[in-house]
Amino acid sequence: DFHQERNYSEEVASEIDKEVRKYLEDAYEACRKIITENRDKLELIAQALMERETLTAKQLEELLETGKISEEETKEPPKDDNNGPKDGDPALIPPTTLVQQAQNEALDAEAEKEKEPVPVGEIKEPKFNVTHYDK
Repeated sequence: DFHQERNYSEEVASEIDKEVRKYLEDAYEACRKIITENRDKLELIAQALMERETLTAKQLEELLETGKISEEETKEPPKDDNNGPKDGDPALIPPTTLVQQAQNEALDAEAEKEKEPVPVGEIKEPKFNVTHYDK
């Protein structure tokens, strides 16, 4: 923490800084090596993303294994015009369940209670403390 006193000397602080710098430089070099060795794969993925915007895991695997994505997989399946809503069809909204209605009514009732002022003499202490809850 920057606002607390150090319990070590400037010499120890310098050694800590050197060690941290060593770890950062080693991690940087490892990352740079991985990226450099796989540059061709990164460029291939970037090109595919520029063309398609998204790739599935299967497409990514195929791209890395073969260097390209087969066109049969990229085509959208033909849409079945007999199923599903069409333009101009009314939206289908599932009915609200009785449980949801009851929950909504309970929440509304609680909100109404909170709006009503409570007389000063009727304010009760909560029935719980830090360690347990009393019913």
